[in-house]
Amino acid sequence: MQPTVDGRVEPVVHSTGRDSGRHESARRGSGLATVYRLLDRLVAHYDLRDAALVIDVPGLGHQVLHAGRRPLHNDAHGLHHAEPGLYADPPLDSPIVADLMLAIGELGLLTDTRSDPAHSDPQGERP
Repeated sequence: MQPTVDGRVEPVVHSTGRDSGRHESARRGSGLATVYRLLDRLVAHYDLRDAALVIDVPGLGHQVLHAGRRPLHNDAHGLHHAEPGLYADPPLDSPIVADLMLAIGELGLLTDTRSDPAHSDPQGERP
C-alpha cells in the first residue's frame, strides 16, 4: 500500500498482462476456477512439488482441491479425511498464506454454488 498526499492509504495494484486476466476472472468467472489458478500460482511461486486445499463448507461438506486439478487417486496423504487447511509439499511455513487460501477456497466454492440454481431450494432460497 502507498500513502497518498492527504495521508490516506491506497492499495498498490499491479494489473498488467497475465495478472489482469486473473483479476478479471476472479470478478466474472468461476470462483472455483479462481481457487485452482491460485493454487497453481502458489506452487509455482514457492517452487512447491504439490499443494492441496482442504475446505469444509456447511451444506457442501468436505472438499479437496488439488493443484493442477489433478485427481487424488488413492489419497496417499489422507486428504479426504484431513482437517481444513493448506497442504503443501514441501510444507509452507506461512500461516497467513494458508489462512488466505482457505478463506478464498471457501468463498470460491460458495460463490459458485450460490450462482447455480441446482443449489437452491424450491422456494428459491439459497443454502
